[in-house]
This record gives sequence, C-alpha cells and structure tokens, in this order.
Amino acid sequence: GADPAFANARAALDERLAGYGRVLPDLPRRQAGYYHDYFCPTHAVQLVFDAREPHRHPCPVDGEVFSGDPFDSAWGWSVNDQLSDAALRAAVRHAMGAGDPVQRGADLALVRHVLTGYAERYRTLPPCPKPYPGAYAGVACFSALDEDVWIIRLAWAFALALPAMAADDERLVRDGLLGPARDHLARVRYSQIQNVANWDNSALLTLALALGDETAVADILDGEWGDRDELARGVGSDGLWWEVSLSYHYYVLAALSWTVRALRATGRPFEQEPVVRRMFRAPLDL
Repeated sequence: GADPAFANARAALDERLAGYGRVLPDLPRRQAGYYHDYFCPTHAVQLVFDAREPHRHPCPVDGEVFSGDPFDSAWGWSVNDQLSDAALRAAVRHAMGAGDPVQRGADLALVRHVLTGYAERYRTLPPCPKPYPGAYAGVACFSALDEDVWIIRLAWAFALALPAMAADDERLVRDGLLGPARDHLARVRYSQIQNVANWDNSALLTLALALGDETAVADILDGEWGDRDELARGVGSDGLWWEVSLSYHYYVLAALSWTVRALRATGRPFEQEPVVRRMFRAPLDL
C-alpha cells in the first residue's frame, strides 16, 4: 500500500471515501426501481442524484424537478450503487492497513453499517411499485443483473473485513444477506450463452467462495452454463464475444474480471485464463 506507484490510486480512494463520509445514503426501505427511469423525459439526460433528496430529482439541463414514481424508485438504484461502492472501498482501505487507527475504525464501522444493515432487511424489503417484467427480478435491486453487481461488491467487502468482524456480525451477514442473495440468484440465473449469464456466474461464484460452498463453486465453474461453458461456447477463435458487440464484449470482460480476481484471491487455478487474455487483446486486433 505504501508503494509510490500507487499514490494516485490511494489519493482517489481517499477522496471517494471522504465524499461518502460527508454524505452517505440511508439504507433502503424498499426495492430499487429501474435505473433507466432516472432520466429527464425531455432532454434524455440522467437526473441529478442527491442522497438526501429521495423525492426531488432535478434535470441538469433546465432545472425542472421531477418527483414521485418512477423517479423516486429509480433513485434507489444509486442508493444501492453508492452503499455497495462505499462498503467495498472502505473494506479495501481497511485491509491495506492504511491510515491512523481512528480512520481504520471508521472504515470498519462503515463496512459493518452497510453489511449488517442490508442483512437485517434483505429478506423483507417491499417490492418497488413497478415490478421487473418477468422472473429475472432482484430483491434489493430492480433486476437480478443489478443484484449481481451490487452483491459482488458486498461479498468482497465482507471477505476483506472478515478478520476484524465480530462473530455475531459475521453470522448475521452470512445468514441474512449472502446466503439469501445466493439462493435468489441461483433461482433466477440465466441458462443461456449470453452476456448477462456471466454476471450471474460471477456473483454466484463470489458468494459461493465467501460462504465456503465447494459444491456451488464446482457447479459455477464446470456445470452447464457455467464459466467454462460460457467461455468455450461464447468466445470465438478471434477472442471476441459471440454477440459481436464491443459493448457486450467489454461487459462480459467486466464480469470475468471479478471471476478471475475471486479465483486468484482464493488460490485457485483457472485453466481458461488464456481465453480471458485473448478477449482483452481482441479489441486491439480489431
């Protein structure tokens, strides 16, 4: 953490966490809505998010203020995004051993606040008024895809903070958040060779590793629609994702990057890492 080569990264981490220290959203009281509803209907630009204003959403172009649904529900997307990001970043800084004891204590307190807060309410969050159109819904988030991104961060925050976590808090987070999230995502998981399936797999693998479930780890790696299957059938000889869209290609790579990080962090080899490397090279070749 003290390497001068990472000075800019440490400064950026400190700056982001200082912002969260000034204004951190309250824990949600219901499921978040659809992110794409948080846009001005006139100018098609994202509305201005304020963690303190759940019912006031101004347009950055002309200042018109929107309130009520779907805007209030869509506002919740950024609440989940910021809370999970804050927990992960605070856990990273705490695990680095950076800062004085007061700061490290504050980082651990932030991680605990977010993880235990979600664990206490995850199984009883009321749904948003406009439900996801189909079975692929989240619990805290609008879609299971949003849930994947959100829970990966929280699972990493849990793993990083675990050595300093009280036993009661650890049990609460496992039983109230990580386990139920894993069960839900396993029920709605995509069974296709498709970009979203890679996010499902990454979230399920991360959760299985955090929970110590070796059977689930093996299934996500080796089962049908698992990581190796997605890479074997989804990546061409040119290294491009089969949907032939660079945005989807990068989106799959983002999920796979979390997968590789989790496997490396737990000392597990991943024989298809060369395929992932080929995916990183493919856009340069293109």
